[in-house]
Amino acid sequence: MKGEWVRNPGNSLCIVFVHGFLSDGDSCWRNQIGAYWPELLTQEPSLQSLGVYVFTYQTSLFSGSYRLSDVVDALKEHMRLDGVIACREIVFVCHSLGGIVVRKFLIERASELIAAQKHIGLFLVASPSLGSSYADWLSPLARFLGHSQGDALRFVRGNEWLGDLDKEFRNLKERGQLRITGKELIEDKFILLKSVMSQQVVEPFSGARYFGESFKVPESDHFSIAKPESNRSIQHRLLCDFVTTFSHVGQPQEPVIDVGTTISLDVMEQEVEALHYSPNNARVRFTVTNLTSKSVKLSSLQLEVQEINQIKKFRLPTVGAPLPEFELRADISEDSSVDLLVDSRSQFILKPNESDAFSLIVTAKQGFRYHATLDCGCEIIGRKGPPLTSSQSIVIVYPIRTIGE
Repeated sequence: MKGEWVRNPGNSLCIVFVHGFLSDGDSCWRNQIGAYWPELLTQEPSLQSLGVYVFTYQTSLFSGSYRLSDVVDALKEHMRLDGVIACREIVFVCHSLGGIVVRKFLIERASELIAAQKHIGLFLVASPSLGSSYADWLSPLARFLGHSQGDALRFVRGNEWLGDLDKEFRNLKERGQLRITGKELIEDKFILLKSVMSQQVVEPFSGARYFGESFKVPESDHFSIAKPESNRSIQHRLLCDFVTTFSHVGQPQEPVIDVGTTISLDVMEQEVEALHYSPNNARVRFTVTNLTSKSVKLSSLQLEVQEINQIKKFRLPTVGAPLPEFELRADISEDSSVDLLVDSRSQFILKPNESDAFSLIVTAKQGFRYHATLDCGCEIIGRKGPPLTSSQSIVIVYPIRTIGE
């Protein structure tokens, strides 16, 4: 695994190439005549100031239990260590499985990217948003080799993980807190064994799902679509157009919004467990901080459950009780979305640079792990306009403590 700059950025924009399944950062993008897509991009006169970065991860036929979550962790760390994450605008060029990796990365790091006011571009090249029936065909081999990445690509009808990822990404995109711009290219032909598989590896309804005006690259198959022959190839021209439209390279960059015009929601612990004396209640501690120069009023506070996983984790109950304190409550046993302020008689007013601390008791069912987001909004007092917003992801675990029922 590695990440390397083909060219360091001269402004706040960088392009990150992420290859697909059973490939690497060189062969994925290199044509048989030697043309290398990241280098073609550096040769464009109108794009001389952008950075070009190529990420390579472990995905050989025998990579076994090296899971997609491991790839996402590697992408995060390489981008941090190599300074990619410092760029204000990042365009990911993703082939095949690479698009799934990047979508998972955006979901996991959404709160950080939102707080840093990043602008994200997704240029998806034959990326199966809903999986691939070709992967269904290969899944017996993937299982035999213990290849978790190949198994994760199975079509969504039998792939709950990919179905959940699709839903979470669409929710992230529609909320609009993280600016995401995208373009999707889809392949034209299958690669081989036409008598067995007449359809594409990534069918159009799976490879053109999130953004309008997708484009089918004529005469391309699942691999050649990521290997333009020259700067006249249609996929390269579309990428250059997308980057130019995305960032208006060569024009003055918009000023970074001053941190003094935001609010910040901070959760003390990203993962909490049910209270030792109450198997169905967990405590989430968080603060809301006013970073503006005006007083603000907390106008919304929402807990949204994104995913629920059953667990087999047992703990014996122990005695004890909390000290009395003001607290909020939410019951997610049946409802996935809870308005935390609906029953509150208090108004929370924050002066400039002031914080309020909250203790949230969340009630849910034993034997499950809940993945949720905590969203808040504040109105600037005396000023009209959209609310200031902030969001954090949390995980709440409820081990089974009731034995014998």
